Amino acid sequence: MHLKRLEIKGFKSFADYTEIHLDPGMNIIVGPNGCGKSNVVDAIRWVLGEPNIRQLRGQRNEDIIFNGSDEKRPLGMAMVEITIDNSNHVLPLDYNEVTLARKYYRSGESEFFINRSPVRLKDINQLFTGTGMGKQGYSIIGQGELETVLKGQPFDRRLMLEEASGVIKYRQQRDEVQLRIDRTAADLLRVKDILFELNNRREELQIKAHKARQYLELQETFQSLEKTLLASQGRQLRQQIYARETEIKDIARTIEQEQGQIAALSHQLHEEQEKREQLRKQLGELRDKKYSRERECQQLQSDCRLGEERIKNIQQRQQSGHKDLEKYRQMLEQINAELAGQDQELQEQEKDYRQIQLDQAQQQQELEQLQTALQQANSHLEQNKIEAFERVQAETDLHNQIIDQEKLIKQGVEKKERLSIRVDSNREEIRSQKEQLSQLQSSLHELGTAIEQVEVQLRAIRQEREALIHNQQTLEQQRSEKARELMNTENRLLTLQEMDKNYSGYSDGVKAIMKASEKQNLPGIHGVIGELIEVPGGMETAIDTAAGRALENIVVERADQAQEAIHYLKSSGAGRVTFLPLDILKIHKLSPALVERLSSYQGVLGVASRLVSFDARYEKAVEYLLGRILLVEDMDTALHVFRREKSGMRIVTLEGELLNASGAMTGGTQRKRRSTPLQRRAEAKQIKELIRRSKEELAVWGQELQELEQQMEEIDNKLEQQKQTLMKQTFQRDMIEQEINSLQKKLSRYSQELENDLWEMTNIDQHLQESESKKLELQQQYEEYQQRNQAFSEAMEGLRSRIQEDVHQIELLQERLTSLHDTRQRKARELEKRKENRQQFVKLQQSYQNSISEIQHSLQSLAAEMKKQVQSLEQDRFLFQTRQEEQMALVSIIEQREADEQESIRAIDSLSREIEPLQRSLSGREAAQHQQQMRLVRLESEMDNLTRRWAEKYADEAVEQWESDLSPAQLRQFRQQLEEIRRQMEELGSVDLDAIEEYSQVQERYDFLIQQSTDLEKARESLEELLQKTEKTMSTDFQQFLSLADESFQQTFREIFGGGEAQLSLQQEEDPFTAGVEIMVKMPGKKAQSLNLLSGGERALTCIAFIFALLRLRPAPFCLLDEIDAALDQTNLVRFAHFIKNMAESTQFIVITHRQATIEAGKKIYGVTMPQNGVSSVLSLTLPEVESIAG
Repeated sequence: MHLKRLEIKGFKSFADYTEIHLDPGMNIIVGPNGCGKSNVVDAIRWVLGEPNIRQLRGQRNEDIIFNGSDEKRPLGMAMVEITIDNSNHVLPLDYNEVTLARKYYRSGESEFFINRSPVRLKDINQLFTGTGMGKQGYSIIGQGELETVLKGQPFDRRLMLEEASGVIKYRQQRDEVQLRIDRTAADLLRVKDILFELNNRREELQIKAHKARQYLELQETFQSLEKTLLASQGRQLRQQIYARETEIKDIARTIEQEQGQIAALSHQLHEEQEKREQLRKQLGELRDKKYSRERECQQLQSDCRLGEERIKNIQQRQQSGHKDLEKYRQMLEQINAELAGQDQELQEQEKDYRQIQLDQAQQQQELEQLQTALQQANSHLEQNKIEAFERVQAETDLHNQIIDQEKLIKQGVEKKERLSIRVDSNREEIRSQKEQLSQLQSSLHELGTAIEQVEVQLRAIRQEREALIHNQQTLEQQRSEKARELMNTENRLLTLQEMDKNYSGYSDGVKAIMKASEKQNLPGIHGVIGELIEVPGGMETAIDTAAGRALENIVVERADQAQEAIHYLKSSGAGRVTFLPLDILKIHKLSPALVERLSSYQGVLGVASRLVSFDARYEKAVEYLLGRILLVEDMDTALHVFRREKSGMRIVTLEGELLNASGAMTGGTQRKRRSTPLQRRAEAKQIKELIRRSKEELAVWGQELQELEQQMEEIDNKLEQQKQTLMKQTFQRDMIEQEINSLQKKLSRYSQELENDLWEMTNIDQHLQESESKKLELQQQYEEYQQRNQAFSEAMEGLRSRIQEDVHQIELLQERLTSLHDTRQRKARELEKRKENRQQFVKLQQSYQNSISEIQHSLQSLAAEMKKQVQSLEQDRFLFQTRQEEQMALVSIIEQREADEQESIRAIDSLSREIEPLQRSLSGREAAQHQQQMRLVRLESEMDNLTRRWAEKYADEAVEQWESDLSPAQLRQFRQQLEEIRRQMEELGSVDLDAIEEYSQVQERYDFLIQQSTDLEKARESLEELLQKTEKTMSTDFQQFLSLADESFQQTFREIFGGGEAQLSLQQEEDPFTAGVEIMVKMPGKKAQSLNLLSGGERALTCIAFIFALLRLRPAPFCLLDEIDAALDQTNLVRFAHFIKNMAESTQFIVITHRQATIEAGKKIYGVTMPQNGVSSVLSLTLPEVESIAG
């Protein structure tokens, strides 16, 4: 695993996109001071999850974003992305390459990505925990951070060891668990405080809610009694009106009879003057009756023919029904046969499926037995591995010591040869460097002149660019403000739509019905009447006020569907709802003349039902709701219309003032209430129009910004070309200056090196003799260890062979199980598909059975209709025969009347005596008729008054729904009850009806918090148990690793210093998890002394030894070192370079340095320069390329 690629844009001084490709081994980063070398380390540290901005040499989070320069404007985002080779899967991800990215915006937003997928900072920290690259890692040593390892607190060193050992994840888990315990305790305390306050509020609301429920119960009882009383009075008035109308009709019939008698007698009385005329009149009446009978006979004859046609039609329909019935019965038989066949196939498939399940269970049992045996063998093998590891470790230690001695011998020989060559070449090198210094100074002068010319061109381009930036910023600010307004507006629209979706503002009953209708549990529901109409803008308040709660009435198709919905409300206890069945709903439309007359008044807007828009299907419902409501502009208009028109309508103004049909007026101000559904819909309509206009404005500004971006891009291209030229020239200048400084330092250093080399050559011969003797002794011990370890390895190989055989058997069983599992799933899918097909046939069977039942029912209805028509036809035929007989009788009577003409004359005297009492009786009956008509007018007036009273109080219900017939005693009792209920309601005083719902909400929250308190107690106990387990594991693992780290530190220290002693020890603290790690060292040939008394170089090398000891024990995938070699002298620098070069074979190093020995040890060199003020750039070079540029 190693770092392959680093991509930076907008991070600190890297304003432009920069990509650095890194190789395994040792990578060197060089460059002048202040050019941004350390920003490379900061970028890697930041993308790996560093949360502390001070660790990145900043004060605020915005400091990591490029803040602009004389030539570049500030950027709005910093981005760093690294790509890691994960082919050995050190990171627990199933990818050969892992790409991490981190972005930060000036708005404060931060984004993290793993392989382009958004993640949390916590996910990145967990990914690198235990790899040496975590928060407390030892793989990244920044500038000036080296000595903090020694000067820092012992606990900080402990954290580095925990990161190396992987124990840090247990500490993080421990800290997280402890934090969760503290938070849980705080939450528990807060919940208990809330419960205490909530309980006081709950008890107070309980009293108010109880009082409100009493008031609502009394109000409901009062309204019910009042409705019953009004309905009883209405029923009695209708009965009285009916009785008076009946009496008036009876009197009128009697008057008509007496008038006929008087007329007949009068005609007979004037026999001598009008004898023949009177006889003709009587004959005419008889002939009229005869004509009437003839017409009745014709009508009856026509009815008979029509009845015969109806009977014929019914017979035809019966024949068609029998044919359809037979067809469906045949189809049903086919379906039944098909179902029988599918049932048999289904049984066979289920039998196969059960057999497969049985085979799978048997194979699984065999697999578990083999896995148990394999687990036992693996356990034995692991124990042997531990022993083998210890043997190999001892053997390896000897082998490493032999190799170390060989390396020391080889290094001594090589070093002696190099020193000899270097002594001979020093004088020649001094001469050559002086010549190079003269050439470099000449090249530096030429580059300075060229750079000045490019800078003049850059200043002209920047002035033009600044003007465009100002225009762009102005447009972007305007566009951002408009976008924020648009987002707020869209959020408000979503809120309104969500409220409509949830039927906010409606009663519980309406919500229950509409939700049940949406689930298709209640058929025939068209919707709430308020949702089925569209109200013109500005009229919402008026319609809301006039219609009131009646806007919640629900429109249904039929009355039986309304009954079903009412039954649903009763069974669920969801409340009351008024339904408007379209099939039986009765309306009383205003006459066209009245509507036209009302529209002629100034200030009258019209009848409400004609102002709103709706589907024609709901005309009756809308007319019922709004047909008797008149909308006007103001109350003056309302009073003017009311005084001139006695229409019985309710008049409402646009501001919501109301004038009832009785003359009662409602108006004034009211506290702000929640918006009604009508108001919400009006607001949503306005918001949609506002959103449309805002989007159009944003589109225009976006086009203008795009044009500015194009212009900016052209200028940036010109600017970039000049910058590239300047960057190359500046980099060449910096490299030349650096080379000049390097040459000057070399000239002063060569004489000192020559003296040191001669002294070292003498010491090398002595060390080579000692190393040869020690090497022979170690080789004898190593051969003995090899012989003993060979026998142990052969025994382990036999055990591995047995394990491989078991693994092979397990793989075979797993393949069989996989095959059985696939077969079982396939059979299950086939079985499910078979069941689905059968279900379709069952549905089709049910459909045919329903059709047969419907046809049978229709045939029964037709049979009943046939019987009825036959009876009607027989009755008409009987009446026809009767009327014919009456007609013949009338003919006989007419003949008799003609014969009785003479006899009538003799009766004149008798009739004259009869006329006088009949006339007196007629006058009395006419007076009685007038008296009954006056009483009828009074009763109708009382009925109209009662109807108006009902409409004013219960406009959403018809009085016919409350039919009641009470005796006088019951009426008195009802009035007494009403007075008593009114008195009780007044005694309750002020009532808060909202307390019922508020108490329900508070009680629900109280119950929730009680449960939450119990859950928090359980959670705290569980977390405390987890904390104990984590601390135990953490302590054991850390102690083991500390022992290994101490051994590695001792060995590394001796190798770097050529001897001496070093030790890591744990402090004694009361809390074992806060005990730090102390470092004790003893330099070669010196006594043990405090770390503070060591020289700067010794302290630096001690820190390096500590870090490299950890890297040896737990190698990190890559290691970043920022100028940690600055304090080393030349001798220690050579040791450092040699040591790090060897370690680079297993660990990738990225080293920032100015030291020549370290640079020469590198595999690849990256130059960081700042061709523009404040903007860093990177070039990848090799040593020959650097020398070539330097001339």
